[in-house]
Order: sequence, then C-alpha cells, then structure tokens
Amino acid sequence: MKIKSLVLWLSVFSSLFSEEPSAFFATWQGDPSTTMDIRWFEGGNIHQLYVRKKGENNWLRKIAHYQPLKYNGIAYVELADLEEDTTYEFHFSEGEKIYEFRTLPSSLDRTICCGIGGDLLFKEASFRKMGAAVAKSDPDFVIVGGDIAYTERRKNSWKNLRRERKKIEKWKHFFELWKETMIHEGRVIPLIPVAGNHDIRKRKKIDGLFYRIFAFPEKNISYRNFDIGKTISFFLLDSNHSHPIEKHQKDWLHWSLYSHQSYHYKIPIYHIAAYPSAKKANFNAPTPKKIRTHWVPLFEKYQVQVAFENHNHTYKRTYPLLKNRIDPSGVIYLGDGAWGVDPRPVKTSAFYLAEAKKINMIWLARFTGEKCFLEAVDIDGKVIDALTIVPSPSH
Repeated sequence: MKIKSLVLWLSVFSSLFSEEPSAFFATWQGDPSTTMDIRWFEGGNIHQLYVRKKGENNWLRKIAHYQPLKYNGIAYVELADLEEDTTYEFHFSEGEKIYEFRTLPSSLDRTICCGIGGDLLFKEASFRKMGAAVAKSDPDFVIVGGDIAYTERRKNSWKNLRRERKKIEKWKHFFELWKETMIHEGRVIPLIPVAGNHDIRKRKKIDGLFYRIFAFPEKNISYRNFDIGKTISFFLLDSNHSHPIEKHQKDWLHWSLYSHQSYHYKIPIYHIAAYPSAKKANFNAPTPKKIRTHWVPLFEKYQVQVAFENHNHTYKRTYPLLKNRIDPSGVIYLGDGAWGVDPRPVKTSAFYLAEAKKINMIWLARFTGEKCFLEAVDIDGKVIDALTIVPSPSH
C-alpha cells in the first residue's frame, strides 16, 4: 500500500513540474496557409513554446497568452506570417520532445486530406481505436462535427459533470487522448471544432467554457467559414446550440454561399441531421425540420454537392436530394456522427437513405483540382463506402 501511495505521489509531483503539457492541440482561427494556433491546458508553469521552420537551426521563443478557466486555464500561442505548405517544429522547453505541424497550401497543387466525423469521447476505447485509424491516414486536419468531449450530458447518471471543474477535467482528458492518438509520425493533426448539443448547454445559449477552450474568429460565434485559399470552403454551422438556425445565421449562410460561388468545393458541416439515419430519430423533430426549411434550400440554390451531418451515431449516405425528393442534381448528405459512441440501429424505410449501417466510422475527403474523393472508413480502418465529386458547377 505504501509503494502504491509513493508511486501516485511521484506521478502527481512530476506532472506539476513537467516542462511539457499533458494536453495540447493545434487549431486555426485564421488563414491555415500562414497561421497556426497551439493551445494547452496550463497549470501555472508552462508559459511559452519554441518554434522553427524544419531544417533551420534557430528556435524562436513565443510567449503564450492566457485564458483563465475555473481551476485551470488555457495557454495559447497564435503563430502568424508562416510559409504555406511548410512543416514547422515546436517544443515547450529545452530537452523536451519536438513536435511538428504543417501549414496548408493556398491552392490545390497537391492533394489535401481532411478527416470529418462527430460524436467523439463517449466511449473511450472506441474513441482511441477510431482515432488511430484516422491518424494512420495522415490527414492534414480533422473537422469534428460536435459532441466532442461530452461535457454537457443530460441523463441523471451524469450529474457529476454539472460542476464546471468536472467539465474542465473532461475536456482536458479529451485533449490528452487527442495528443496520444492524433499525432502521425511526430506531426500534430489540427482539430477544427463544430458545436454539438453535448458541448453547449441549451439553457445557456453562450457557454463560456466551450468558447474559451477553442479559437473562433468572432467572439462567441461558432458558425463561420474555414477557407483553404480560394478553392475549398467549409461552412461550419451551429444547429441551434448557441445560435438559432434561422435569423442571423441563415442570413450569414446566404451571404456566405453567395460570396463563395467561385470556389471549387462548398461543404457545410453541422451537428444535428436534417435527414436522420438512426431508427428512433424523428424526421419531423423541430431542429431537422428547421434545417430543411432554412438551410437546405440555400444548399440547393448554390449547388452544394455534399453536406456532412452527425448526432445519429450511425453511418449514412443519402441519395442526392432536391426539394425533399431524390434527384441526380441534388445534395448528398453524409454522416452520421459515430466516431467514439455505441452505434445505433438504423432506419430501414427512410426514402432518402441510400446506405446506412450500425457501425463506428468517419469520412476522409481528399481534394484535388479535378475531383474530391470521399471515403467512409470504419473503426478498423477499412473503407466501407466511397464516392467522388467534381468541382461545383458554379465554379
């Protein structure tokens, strides 16, 4: 018993004085070809990082900004004026492990690979295994479609997460696991967040914790574009978690789709599905119905080819849909949020479902100037479905 206590004490002591954070991640709020945002949970002793272009000798010291959280805080360094499509190295102190990150190109001169999936840290074993399959594919970045760390839970058995301290601990644990699984040969894979119902409290529209941990171009606004040059635009939407589907967000979506008409690929990603695939999901529930009323006509007007949905804990691919009917010129809806959850039984009679399975999976999108190749990958890394789209007709 004394030996176990000593080991535990040494573990706590070493973590307090470690020169490398146990939980850190990379993300973007600016141009991904010239910036990078490194963020970590900071217990009070790590205030900087060192960065250099790979192959160069001199390290540049970057002092961190600090975002306080209850019982903890987020330290972050916003790197700017970087070179596009370039690998950089960074570490937190002398003698500690060196990591890498890579900026994106501003054009499609090379293939850009993106992982897309939602509903992550519900079941840790599944989250780890699926993450390993994603990392093995070496994506340039991953967009996570909501319900990330599952800190805003609804059932009585989860009351212990109502305290902010427990929520912060859960977020930190998520990023510890992300650090363990989502690094490919030393390169940190950036994470781009989309809000879900288990990330933000419904009764409190702007949840400070979610918006403090992540970086957003505008304060407390989660819907936004993530643009890669003038070629790819992801429309990252808030499906009624801290912002209504209609009103300002709908107006923004209309304007944004209009202003991105010349882009090769225009891809919406959001959490709750307009075309649900889980057996017990209600097609006519208020949120899916609002998305079909306010967003889907805009997708169709501006010739969006695919949209990514989540929340259902299944795999799905719809037929191309136009005005709620199967039509070759319509939008294909892919999903359905099954990264690290227990998969659910699927609908068998929905007219819009081309494929649906009770399975853990994510999507990989590989973009070139000529086409985008989309693959559905299961928890064992096996490709279970694939399709190809070409640049938008309006390009």
